[in-house]
Amino acid sequence: MIKYLLIFILLPHIAVAQFNENEAEVDDIDKINQERLQYKNSINEATSSSSSLTDNYMTRLMNDKMKAMALKMLQENPLSMMDKMELRDMITSKFIGTKFGKFMDENPKVMNIIVDVAHDKRALPSFFNIVNKPDEMKKYGFFILAVTAIAFIINLFHFNMGLFKRILLKLFIMISVTVLNLGAFYYFFQQEVGPSLEIVLNNF
Repeated sequence: MIKYLLIFILLPHIAVAQFNENEAEVDDIDKINQERLQYKNSINEATSSSSSLTDNYMTRLMNDKMKAMALKMLQENPLSMMDKMELRDMITSKFIGTKFGKFMDENPKVMNIIVDVAHDKRALPSFFNIVNKPDEMKKYGFFILAVTAIAFIINLFHFNMGLFKRILLKLFIMISVTVLNLGAFYYFFQQEVGPSLEIVLNNF
């Protein structure tokens, strides 16, 4: 009788403890889901924030046909309505007999990424939204000019080096310039390249 009484007394405490534990787990799950939602919302912002072309120096360089294509792509990716295999065949046919076509044949993962990005509903519209960011494009252009100028100046100081050291220096400069330019592009257009980068990372 005492044993059953003890169980009866302890049962509510066990239930409360289990409830608190479950509640903590739910809070953790909610926190994770909230973080994921915030990340997706930040990526979707580039797509949803603008479905039209703003009047700026980049859009003024476009002819009517290019503007119509860009506007259509901003509103909806027409390639996303194609069958994936049909889209793959279309892309493959564009590069038959070229070095890039051979490269894609030898690296099927690259082909998968291109097809996934082209077929995605957000990736291309989001990327095309770069034309609506003229100020960021100007900053990126100035950054490229600065990096190129610095690389050129560094190249002037290798005359007394041996051949091997000169090759290493040129290779280092080339890799550094590429990494800096790509990093700057992501910094200035993070929301626009976010969906495409997400697809790339999912393929690895």
